[in-house]
Amino acid sequence: MLNSNSKEKIKKAIVLACLTSIILSQSGCWSYHELNNFSFVVAVGIDKGSSEGKFKLIEQLAMPGGIKSGSGSKGGGGGGDTFWNIESEGETMFNTVRDLTRIVQRKPFFGHNRVIVFGKSVAEEGILKYLDFMTRDTEPRTTAWMVVAKGKASEILNMKPHLDKIPADKIEKVLEGHRNTSQFHNIQVREFLENMLSKSKASVVPIIELIEQEDVKKEAGREASSGGGKSEENTKDKVLKLNKSAVFKDFKMVGELDNIQGRGYSFVTNNVKSGVVVINDRDSKDKIDIEIFSAKSVVKPVIKGDDISIKVSIKVNSGLGGQGNNVNHAKSEELKKLEKELNAEI
Repeated sequence: MLNSNSKEKIKKAIVLACLTSIILSQSGCWSYHELNNFSFVVAVGIDKGSSEGKFKLIEQLAMPGGIKSGSGSKGGGGGGDTFWNIESEGETMFNTVRDLTRIVQRKPFFGHNRVIVFGKSVAEEGILKYLDFMTRDTEPRTTAWMVVAKGKASEILNMKPHLDKIPADKIEKVLEGHRNTSQFHNIQVREFLENMLSKSKASVVPIIELIEQEDVKKEAGREASSGGGKSEENTKDKVLKLNKSAVFKDFKMVGELDNIQGRGYSFVTNNVKSGVVVINDRDSKDKIDIEIFSAKSVVKPVIKGDDISIKVSIKVNSGLGGQGNNVNHAKSEELKKLEKELNAEI
């Protein structure tokens, strides 16, 4: 049996344990931040500045109030807008990012940044100093997509997106949609840096541009009260399109691949996931669509004396997607013809 002293010690130990657990459970969030003190960056654009040695930084900020209300997608900082593009010029990324807080009065938060758009002139000059900030700072994600604007990055980020509320969303969906063609290799900051830091690799980045699309607006308004006539208005609207790929070496854009070369690059680097290859029927001269379901490539160096060549073996799983004649391609001899034409095209 326990004596009175032992019982008292046990009681004190139980009370002390309870007090300790209560104190620990009452600890607060010492590192919390108020959301109202931040502006959320969803896209970043970089162009050449107005003078030598300077660049222009564009931050695309999401406007939660405008997105929630379901209003139209437009820039600016007024009520109902879904995004706001702010710009500043500087010589270093860190200082320019901080300088933008004078305009927004809120610290930019890069944790939600999804895409980085480089103007072509900046890409040709070199992008190392911009990516250094994006990887050195703790907030930006290395999973952000990279694209090169055919002209200026500001033109891409200022476009009016269709079916989406902010340009950052539109760019992401354009990249996602072109995976079905395998003509472009979508690349994130992390993979780009791995390639650039390798002694044996270069890297490619999709080139994005704005193209004008003729749009006939049949009914610009309701029937006029005076005559009941309907007005027609011709308008030109611009849409985003991927066209060609930028080739980088030593963090500088040194050339371009057209879309056919881009798919060739995807074949060699084992990145073909889907796509359609158009071949010619030798007998009828008609065009035939071959849909690619999957592809796997093996690349091996071949050394003969002082000569070095590369052997690329590609295995493709494909199917007949469409034809312009009534030939029965299910026959084995017709299938062999298609395979031969597909091999030659690839």
